[in-house]
Amino acid sequence: MNNQETPKPNDILSLDKLRQAYFDNLTQRRTYEWKMCITIWTPLVAFIGILLTHPEARMSILPLGIACLFLAVVHLLWQLNLKASNDIDSTKILACENEIRSHLNLLESKPPTGCLVFKGWAHYIYLFITIGLIFLAMYVNDSKRNQSIILPNELNEWIEKNPEIGFKKKNEYVVEILRKHIVLEEKQQKNVIENTANKRLNKDNNK
Repeated sequence: MNNQETPKPNDILSLDKLRQAYFDNLTQRRTYEWKMCITIWTPLVAFIGILLTHPEARMSILPLGIACLFLAVVHLLWQLNLKASNDIDSTKILACENEIRSHLNLLESKPPTGCLVFKGWAHYIYLFITIGLIFLAMYVNDSKRNQSIILPNELNEWIEKNPEIGFKKKNEYVVEILRKHIVLEEKQQKNVIENTANKRLNKDNNK
């Protein structure tokens, strides 16, 4: 006579519900992984895009380094905590499955083994992407810092035609011409604003 107690269906059902609850927690937590990644990656990508379109927006190395270090540390701690929680839920899911299998006299499920198994690989990929974006942001920021000034065509032609003039005189001439360009642009902008204001004033008076 077999003395082993026959499992009740309610016990198996309870174990399956418990396994499903752990699985739901695991699935819900994975949605937070992507939300956090997007939160970290968005300012980095935006900063790179701003630098590519507006080189004058570059930052000094110290505040940029502090900001990038802060993002990296926050993302690292977040991913490590998520990985630890996911590993706990995965272990409990496997334990519930094995308990159900034992009640049904089935072989236990075993976690995958071997050199090709890399547990939690997604978390490390997310971190590598963050680190890559940080290095790219710092590289673009530094390259824009060292970018040469684009001079007007008339200055380039004048420099080419006067190779014998010393660097100091060239520098003084370039600064003077650039100052005139800036003053001229300011005057043009002021005239545009005044003309726009006069047009609106005349339009209001004619009503």
